[in-house]
Amino acid sequence: MKKLLFLLTLMSHQAIGQPALRFERLDLNAGPNSSSPNNFCIVGNKLYFTATTPATGSELWVTDGTVAGTQVLEINPGADGSSPSSLHEMAGKLVFLASSPTSGMEPWISDGTVAGTQLIKDIMPGTGNSTSELDGAVLNGKMYFAADDITYGREIWVTDGTTAGTQMLIDIRPGFNSSHAAKFITYNNKVYFSAMTDLTGLELWATDGTTLGTQMVDSGGPVSPDVFTKALSKLFFRATKGVGTGDELWVTDGTTAGTQMLKQINPPGSGTTNEFVEFSNNVYFSASDGINGAELWMSDGTAEGTVMVKDINPGVLPSGPVEFEEYNGKLYFNADNGSQGRELWVTDGTASGTQLVTDIFSGSIGGHPRNLIVYKGYLYFEAIQNGTAGRQLFISDGSISGTKVVAPTATPPANTVNNPPPALCVYDSMLFFQARYDTTGFELWLLTNDTSTNIRNHELTASVRIYPNPSNGTFTIETGNKTFTTANLEVYDVAGRLILSQSLASTKENIRLPETAKGMYLVKIAVDDALYATQLIIE
Repeated sequence: MKKLLFLLTLMSHQAIGQPALRFERLDLNAGPNSSSPNNFCIVGNKLYFTATTPATGSELWVTDGTVAGTQVLEINPGADGSSPSSLHEMAGKLVFLASSPTSGMEPWISDGTVAGTQLIKDIMPGTGNSTSELDGAVLNGKMYFAADDITYGREIWVTDGTTAGTQMLIDIRPGFNSSHAAKFITYNNKVYFSAMTDLTGLELWATDGTTLGTQMVDSGGPVSPDVFTKALSKLFFRATKGVGTGDELWVTDGTTAGTQMLKQINPPGSGTTNEFVEFSNNVYFSASDGINGAELWMSDGTAEGTVMVKDINPGVLPSGPVEFEEYNGKLYFNADNGSQGRELWVTDGTASGTQLVTDIFSGSIGGHPRNLIVYKGYLYFEAIQNGTAGRQLFISDGSISGTKVVAPTATPPANTVNNPPPALCVYDSMLFFQARYDTTGFELWLLTNDTSTNIRNHELTASVRIYPNPSNGTFTIETGNKTFTTANLEVYDVAGRLILSQSLASTKENIRLPETAKGMYLVKIAVDDALYATQLIIE
């Protein structure tokens, strides 16, 4: 099909102490309707994602961050789309789920080209779906996942990306009934997962990729294991002990003896929640001991070292810490202290060092920060700014004054970011996200920090001066470098158009721009292998 893509480049409002940010929009769906890009997955030097247009429906897309390098990999020609989901990397290719008129929802593989995007195997022959989620893990270049071929129920399968190399590994629960294999994760050269038999119920299993090497880890041990997380050289997870116990923190080293409940945090009920993260030689998570609500806990892998960090919301009501992300030697997360709603918090692992960063949305509703990610020395996330502006993209250096909305110079509408927001993704020195900054709907945007892309940026930044700024179009540049091999100047307007490009012959030069409109411009100065970028105001 013919592909129409539009690239819009804008600069951000730059606060003191924050980087110069460049925003670019890849308009996949021309006009006011949204393409709603989502499900980002990096494979090699390509970024895959899903998006929707009236011509293609929901399909798989691939990009290298440029208009020319962005294309749809259409599986189901026409407006119906193939509804791709569950994108994973396997041996340098993308494995995902998609449907076609003849095969239903099945596993596919792609090398980033239309010709190289193919059905792996029609596991459930015909238009039936073999699975609704590709919850798989990769071991030695093969993916292990669960599927239903209508004969053996939902069991563990393995694929190398070819039809012949895709087969059921073992029928754990013989016959038509399913073992409900799920929650796959690679750990210590095996794939761990949960599965059930008629005798044991849902237990912890592991496989080395062979039929004989697929076994239950601990018969009579953890029941209904899930939320697997590799940390402290072990596998942490949530499970019950059976009747009389709720979900608690468990750990395994892959052996029966090394599989145990770490601590029964809440004896009469469930102690742990659905997220674990490793930070500073501990595992952090949310848990309730039955006296306090769900609060911030940490564990060093021992019962004695599994303790509550802080009762953020004092009493029985929970603060419910979630959305953990490490940044600058501390752990940031989303929590509710009972009076300010869900806001951005930080901890260094101590009670006194666990504090509210800033009250993004004043009042009891809270900003609900989500999708925390570190990009080029700053913490980015999406949060509700206020009742009018809605959900926006934020940048933070960990301080109150350094936590602000970032946006292009175009006035952002309310709810710039979709709610619930899809995850942010860092790819090839760019931050990708879904947003709506104009009348084009929710589209694919990429953000570039122009001031930190080269080795000697900080050295050059300290030595470059541009004055006067603001100016009337005539200004002076001093590089401060006594000697250099090459130096070049480029000036762009807010639409990304190149206004001026010239070489610099000396460390101090007077520059006059062609006749230009008043407003903000981006100045880029490249001196040898370093880059300096800043804003210039023309009055």
